[in-house]
Amino acid sequence: MLKLACERGFRQVEVETDNALLLEILHFGLSCVNNIAKVRLLHTWIAKDWQVKLRLLSRDGNRVTNYLAKEILGSLNQLAILDEPLIYVRHIL
Repeated sequence: MLKLACERGFRQVEVETDNALLLEILHFGLSCVNNIAKVRLLHTWIAKDWQVKLRLLSRDGNRVTNYLAKEILGSLNQLAILDEPLIYVRHIL
């Protein structure tokens, strides 16, 4: 999503995650020396010339996002804007 936001010309981005360890690694600059390629890639995108705000969500607060991510896993690199919650996530809300 950071790549898509950058390509679309956004200069300010908010990233929300329920992964506290990932946020700590990114916040304290440990990501550039991390052995996990995805963490290093995140660090590269965050370090670009734009403002990225990282925010921790509770796992319960992230349930709808997790559910949607599992449902559309085959549709990577696409932006989906939902005006109404999808039928299969309404029970979570």
